[in-house]
Order: sequence, then C-alpha cells, then structure tokens
Amino acid sequence: MNNADALGAKEILLRVEGANDCASDIRRLAHDFERLDEAAFGAALEEAMARGDQKAVGRLLLCAGHLGRKLAPGLLARCFDACEQAYQSTLAFRALGVEAIGPLLMLAEDVEQVVQRRLFALYLATRIVLEYEVDPHPAKKVLWKLEYCEKVRYDPAAGPFFSAILLLFSEGERLQDGLSCAPEFGRTLADVLPEHWQRRVAAHGAPVRRAVAKLGRNEACHCGSGNKYKKCCFDQDQKLRSDASEFEGITRSSLIENPGQVDDYRLIYRMRLFELKRIDPANLNAIQLIAASRRAQEFRAWELAMRMLKALEARSDQADPFDVGHYEDLLFEVLRCGDLAFARKLGEEISEQELYDRRGFALQFALLENTGPFEMLEGYCRQALSADEEGGVGTPLQDLFFAIIEHYPALGIVMGRALLATDQPFIDEGIGLDLIRRARTQLDLEPWGDVAESLLDWIEDRERFRARERKESEQAERVKEQLRLTRKELDRKRHELQDQEHEAARLGQELAQAEKAHRDQDQEARQAAPAEARQSAEEREEVLARLRAQVGNLKAEIGEQQRERRRLRTELAEERKRISAVPEGNAPIADAKPMPEDEGESPRPIGKILIPEYASAFTKHCTDLPPQVAADALQAIGDFAAHDAGIWRKTKPLERLRDHYRMRIGIDYRLLLRWKAGESLRILDIIPRADLEAWIKRHG
Repeated sequence: MNNADALGAKEILLRVEGANDCASDIRRLAHDFERLDEAAFGAALEEAMARGDQKAVGRLLLCAGHLGRKLAPGLLARCFDACEQAYQSTLAFRALGVEAIGPLLMLAEDVEQVVQRRLFALYLATRIVLEYEVDPHPAKKVLWKLEYCEKVRYDPAAGPFFSAILLLFSEGERLQDGLSCAPEFGRTLADVLPEHWQRRVAAHGAPVRRAVAKLGRNEACHCGSGNKYKKCCFDQDQKLRSDASEFEGITRSSLIENPGQVDDYRLIYRMRLFELKRIDPANLNAIQLIAASRRAQEFRAWELAMRMLKALEARSDQADPFDVGHYEDLLFEVLRCGDLAFARKLGEEISEQELYDRRGFALQFALLENTGPFEMLEGYCRQALSADEEGGVGTPLQDLFFAIIEHYPALGIVMGRALLATDQPFIDEGIGLDLIRRARTQLDLEPWGDVAESLLDWIEDRERFRARERKESEQAERVKEQLRLTRKELDRKRHELQDQEHEAARLGQELAQAEKAHRDQDQEARQAAPAEARQSAEEREEVLARLRAQVGNLKAEIGEQQRERRRLRTELAEERKRISAVPEGNAPIADAKPMPEDEGESPRPIGKILIPEYASAFTKHCTDLPPQVAADALQAIGDFAAHDAGIWRKTKPLERLRDHYRMRIGIDYRLLLRWKAGESLRILDIIPRADLEAWIKRHG
C-alpha cells in the first residue's frame, strides 16, 4: 500500500474494526500497516483509548508486536489496562526486549490493575528476564510482595501464575527446560491467537441471553421500517449478538456503561478501574453503589469510592438512613494505605462521636502525622534485622529496650518480653528481668510474676527437651545403623548356609555313588586274587571314611550356622522393638519419653563436688510439695553441687544476704541455699515465690 504512511488515526481504527481476533486477520492488518512508524501506532492507540474501544487497542498492540514496532514504555503500560485481553500485549512487550522489564514490574505492583493482569505482567517480566539472562532479583522481590498480598493471595486465579513463575525460578533448572514446562510465552501470532476466526463464547461460561430478538432473514425487520430483516438491521444485530451478556436484551458493553439496568451487584466486582470510572452513580441502585465503592477501594481510587458513598448518602431518608460505617470502612482503608491527606479530608465528613473505634483511628493518625520518632524506631529495627553486629557488645534492639523502658514502662515491658524471647547470648536475662520488675513497680503492679519469667522457664524447658530429642535422634540413628549391619550379616550367613547345604548335597551324592561302586567292586573282588582284593578294599574304606567325615563336618557346620541364624533373627527382632520405641522426629517434644540412659545420667562435675547439707526447714517443706516440684528441686540441687553450667541461668544471688542464693524451681517456687565456693553447700529452704521477700526480711 503506497499511502499507508498517510493514514490517520480514525482511518486506522476503521480498518481495525473490520478485523477479527485471529492470526490471519492480524497478519493482513499488519501487512496494510507495515509502513506505519511508532508515532502513527501511538496516535491510533491514544484515539482508541479515548473512545474506550478495548478491541481496537488489543488488535493494534498485536499488529505493532507482529511488526516489531517499539512503542513508548509509558504508552504500552497504559494500553495494558485498556486492551480487551492481557495476552494481546505480549508481542508488543517482547518487541521492547530488556526495556520491557521495568514497565512490566511496575504494572505487577500497580494496585489499579486487576489481580489477573498484575500476575500476567509479572509472568511476562519473568520470561523476559530469563530469556535475556539479566538479574532476576527485582522480579523475585515483586513475586514475594504479591505472594503475601491479601488481595492477590486469596484470588482463585492466582494459583496457576504463581506455579508457573516459581517453576521458572526453580534453582538448578536450565532456561530451556523452564520455558518448555511453563505456559506458552507467545513468540509469534500463532502462539497467541487461533489461525482462523472462531465463534466467541460470551459471558465466560455464564448463561447467555439474546441481545436482540430472534428473526428470520426474510421476516419484517423489528425496527418497523417494513423492509426485510436481512436488508435492514441484520448486520448491526450481528455485532450485538457477538457482545451478548447473561441478561436478555442487554449487551455486555451497555451493561458495563450502565450496570443499573439490572438488579445485580456482582458484575461491579468484575470491572476494571477505567470501566468503573465511566459509571454514572445516578444509574446505580443502593447495593450497587456500595459494591462500586468497595471495588474502587481495591484500586485505591479514594475519590471515586467517596463519590459513590456521597451518592448513596444523598438518597437516604428517615425510613432508610445512611450508615456512617461505610465512611468508617473507607477511612480505615485510607489510613492502612498511608494516604494522610485524603484521610484528613474524609475525617471532616465524619464526626468523632460517630466513630466506632476512636482510639484506634487516633493512633493511626498519630503514626502518620508524627513520623519522626517512628522512623527512628524503624531504623533501629531494620538495622537489627539486616545484619548481625561484628564484635559488638550490644545490639540495636537492646539499646532500644534500655532507652524506652526508663521513660515508657508499659511499652518497655512489652518490648522486653519480645527481646527475652529472642534468646540471644548477648542479652543478660537477669538485667532484663530486673528492669521489667522495676517498670512494673512504676505501673503500680507487683514486681514478681511477669510473663517474662514464665517465658524464660518455658525456654529452658524447650532447650532441655530439644537436647533430649537430639540425643534420642542420635540413638535412633545408631539403632538404625546397627539394624542395617545385623540385616547385612544375616544375609551373609544365609548365603553361606545355602552354599554349605548345596555342598553337603553334592558330597552325599558322591558318597552314595561311592558305596554303590564299593558293592560292585566287592563282587568282582571275590573272583580276583586275595592280595589284590585286600588292597582295593582298604583303599575303598579310606575313601568312604574321608567322605563320611566330610559329610559329618558339614552337617555340624550347618547346625552351627542355623543356630547363628536364629540368634541373628532374635537380635533383629530386638532392634526393631528398640527402634519402634524411639519417638519420631515429628512427634511433639513434650510427649517424648527420656531414654533409659538419660534417666540415670548426671552432669559432668567441674572442680570439687560439694555434698549438700539439708536444713530441717527444707526437709519439712519438701515433703509437703507436689512430687514433681520436689523431684525438680532435688535434681537442681544435684546440678548445683556438680557445678553444672546451665543451672546458673536459674540461680541469682541475694543482695542483702552474703553467700545466699535463690534458684527458680518451676514458676511458683524458689529454692534458698547458702554456698561458699570449695567449702560448703547448705540447702536452707524451698518456699512459694510470693513468700520470697518475707523470707529475705526474716533472715536479713
């Protein structure tokens, strides 16, 4: 076509309108437009988007991609939402090559896109990243964000895309293998479209109703012109039939422009943002207005959401009053997304008395309005999460805890509990507990009994159970190895026994043949000379004796092997019983029973072991304790006497009593003792935790 470069945007769209969504028609269009440059395609796309013609946008993108035209990334990103189907943009993005990765990742993070298109954009970006072998980390970061985005995570259409992207990113997989396993990327028109036009399935599986009445070609036209239907409105009605919806007499296009034609709010939730913006709130009923507001909130189109609620409020009366909770829901979403300017504007529409959770909203406003202190706190926490400090005594979290608890005791207590739960070696538990107890006194609370103390006890029990589980796991591995060796030895003995049985059978056959030959030779020897007969008889007797001895030895050895085999079978059965008694690694730790050697095992002493002396008060009170508490106390005394290092995590000195120490026994009891290193160890008493202060004052 010689004047192809002179085509205007309107003429281009006119030609595009006559094409179908098939590879053959798009090739024909591309042949007509092959002299058009990127600017001409851009002008035609802008005109199509201004008209809201999604079909024309999609077909122009297919033509541009087929011809290899590199459209402007910004224009291509806007066309991605304006085309009828997302796959129509595949070839155009591929024509950009590496330059398409940035716009595609931005589209994947764009909340104004529907979920399916965001995931499709990420999928295209991933394919281009792997095809050109560029850094995949930016695409992976977007994947992580979408994977934990509630809007995306619970969408049923997200699963196939996530599976395909994760397959492409799987480690150790070659690029070609990933491309062959994932869904078709679309390198050519044949990959994206069918070769020839096929009748479309309208309404995507929903029941389809006729957009126009059914008439014969030769019947009178329904418009009342008096002409035959085939010569009047037939061609126009064919276009309406291809745009059928699930509602009789209504096309899908008109339904998108005016959903108020039907009493159904569900179609609002299928709309894209640009379709939602074209709706006139006056054409929607009350339920559709609420649905439109919530759909706009999903795209973070706050002004549009508020406009829908304003229209709903204007229709309210005393019989059907407006619920201010709709504004409150919108305010919650706005604050959650951090849009302070619109939150203030929306707050003017709601009086403070009408808010259901005034304190919660006030806190969210404070977080957004006073960002300075919180940004500093965020910096401390990010520093703690990013990397461990090398050779430092403190950490950002520890410094933050010490700074906060002095001035904000309640906040410091909560943070201290979280800090102690990290179980880091540089956090001194005694100092942390003392600061928490002092902060509790500032809040007029009892210093003892904070959750942090129970938390530390739980951590100690957890570590003990974990150590026991590791030991049981190691023993299970040893038992499994012994079982394997026993089975191997049993197999070897079985093969040896089979070989010996075969050898015994062979020798038995030889013996039978020799005895038969001996009888035959005896008959012949009677007729021979006496000297020769005696000599041959002696030789035969020697051979028979040797064979009988070999058979006897083999029978004895077979009996020994059978006894050994029975012994090994007994050992195998015992090993199976032992391995079945060891708890599985997935079983709860608290249910695991200690192994026999654990019950009698004691810590290895360091230095001189002191024999404890028991005061009468301890003996008296110990008999009244619950059995488990008494057992734990005696075990702790033994560990202390043997200088077990772990016992000092539960033992603290008493500042007002020299050489006196207290030890935690569970959560509710404290063991009191007097200890002089290398000299004496006297167990004084065991009391409830609440009586500790009184005991110290009485003995101070």
